[in-house]
Amino acid sequence: LIASHRKCRICDENMKLVIKRNESDGHTWLCRKKKGIHSLCVSVRKDSFFEESRLTICTILMMTYFWFHKLPNKFIMKELKLSCATVVEWKGFCRELCLDILEIESCMIGGENVVVEIEVTKLGEPKLNRQGRVKGRWVFGGIELETNRIFLQVVEDKDKDTFLNILKSFILPGTTIISNGWQSYNCGEDELFKQYAIENSLKFGHLDIGERTNGSESIWYAIKRQVKGGICNGQFNLQLAEYLWRRSHPDVDFAVFLEGVKKVYPQQDAVGEWSSSDLSEIVL
Repeated sequence: LIASHRKCRICDENMKLVIKRNESDGHTWLCRKKKGIHSLCVSVRKDSFFEESRLTICTILMMTYFWFHKLPNKFIMKELKLSCATVVEWKGFCRELCLDILEIESCMIGGENVVVEIEVTKLGEPKLNRQGRVKGRWVFGGIELETNRIFLQVVEDKDKDTFLNILKSFILPGTTIISNGWQSYNCGEDELFKQYAIENSLKFGHLDIGERTNGSESIWYAIKRQVKGGICNGQFNLQLAEYLWRRSHPDVDFAVFLEGVKKVYPQQDAVGEWSSSDLSEIVL
């Protein structure tokens, strides 16, 4: 999670990890040349997921561990002696990490002789607003019926152009797609859509109400529970990201999440780079 070695940005030689008792981390990277040529200090947090926080590394890891195991805010606040705002903010950061990890590990679903059920639904508050509309966000979702692998994508519109972009981004050639509403996009009359479907051997079928599988029903129910309240607190996309990451990594150890963090913050061949506004590095 932090660099095991770091090169000096001035002389390109390996820096030394030295003890620095007046810092919470206890160590810092140092490159000091004789005769006053240069002396460079770099925080051990540089370019890591610890860099943006003033909390100790131990506290950050414990708070992330508690989030991973879905412990309530009050418990985390009491155990780590933190404010509610700090805990909520860090949980939001963990969800951002889920989103980043998913983008790095993203893959398409479907393929030859594979059936994918696609649905578009509005997630959020079930109550009507003053204009008589349900508050929420439109979400396209696809579920492989045999494996229950899924994708979710928040969209602004649910028109045929959006639907075509979803297919290009998430559906493999040769897939059989079933839905209870794709005809409403008038895709069959769109030449670009028909050409793409033919070139990629996509097949389409209608899913009547009542024919949905128990698997897809339970997945959409879980998604709606996960994002409950996410509309009003601005966490909607991140709530979805957390759900998707947890669902694609069931029954895993905390170390698996940290491996994902390492993909977002790679530490290979770290180099000390400095700017005048960067407080994590000081030239002496």
